[in-house]
Amino acid sequence: MDISSVDITINHDDFGYLSNGSNWALQTGYDGIKWLHPDGTLERVKLSQLTPAKLFNCDMQQVKDDRAIAILLPWAGVIGGGNMQMIKYAQWLTQLGYQVTIYGEQGHRPYIVPRELGYKGYADSKQRIRSIEERSLILTSVLDLTHLKYLETPVNVILLCQGIEEYHWGHTLDSLFTPKPYFRALHALTTTRIVVSQNIKEYFDQLDAENSSRSTTTFLVPNGVEFVECSDQCKQLSKPRWNILTFTHSGQFLKGFFFFIESMKEILAKYPQTHLTVVDSNDDITLRDKLANLPHVRVYHQISHRQVLELFKNNNIYINCSLYEGFGLPSIEALATGTILIQAENHGLDRELTHEQDCLKINIASPTDISMAIERLFVDEQLCETLRHNGFKTAQRFTISKQKAAFEKIFA
Repeated sequence: MDISSVDITINHDDFGYLSNGSNWALQTGYDGIKWLHPDGTLERVKLSQLTPAKLFNCDMQQVKDDRAIAILLPWAGVIGGGNMQMIKYAQWLTQLGYQVTIYGEQGHRPYIVPRELGYKGYADSKQRIRSIEERSLILTSVLDLTHLKYLETPVNVILLCQGIEEYHWGHTLDSLFTPKPYFRALHALTTTRIVVSQNIKEYFDQLDAENSSRSTTTFLVPNGVEFVECSDQCKQLSKPRWNILTFTHSGQFLKGFFFFIESMKEILAKYPQTHLTVVDSNDDITLRDKLANLPHVRVYHQISHRQVLELFKNNNIYINCSLYEGFGLPSIEALATGTILIQAENHGLDRELTHEQDCLKINIASPTDISMAIERLFVDEQLCETLRHNGFKTAQRFTISKQKAAFEKIFA
């Protein structure tokens, strides 16, 4: 999550922590964050300003009775898996009879927000919050808690957590996984959460055990994939052995792209028949320049859901080399389409996948591990068939219908 271009001051030299000098501050127990607003004013928000218990509690019965929910999605115009998941949740709520309004930063309706959903856009975060009329609010980032003091009346707050945010900040391995007390303090202020994986639920369970004075509820709603419906068709496909696919963001250290490229230089030199496809959600053309001298490489940026399916159908190997994942939906999409998975052990699916049964697991940040896994798949056809066969079975546990049923059970 890179929000440095919006309204938060980031000092990346301070381990990706928040605001000027706050690496030192966080280590010594400082309880604040600095926000730079569009009008140029710099505001410090302390946790002591956010402590009224009623502000972050959630009366689910009131949520169900009101049938009106606001979803705070500042970067609603950004095409990415997280935003697309949120739009899907919003559509399911409308099918249950809720009126849903997305609150974003763009003045016009982003094209990924369908017409059946309400939309209000304000560049200024204060104005965006103050415009919320609903009594129930779904947050997608725990950092947005710091803005809720602008609400005139308390609301029911639900945090929909698709990843542990403190693991999104850092530009080295050590800094990425260094505990960041400010995030843990913010998470502890929430009482109702929806999480997408078991590892996130365990994070909150541990946090709640440390703060046992508050009553909390954490709902587990694992992500699901639509591509499972195509599994029978994909079982009949004959895929080129040498075709490799990855999804990434070349501008985010978190995605492990640097380590991936290091391994692919070796693979492309050793196996010139290899074809590599990279889907990069960073639309900076710098990546194309970096790959210009590598043969048989294609780079895509914004692609449709149908194009994603076609890419999986046409590639034999999918590599998830992220350093951290809240879930890792493309990995399950790969399994559902018969694409063999090389999966970094990055938390999201660690307990859902089994090495050498439905995937090959690798250490994070290891070009050597990536290269060795690719070479195993290039030469061992029996292993490929085993992984492909069992991968279809694993994908069946993560259907879109199961995800929808779990989500609707919370709000029905």
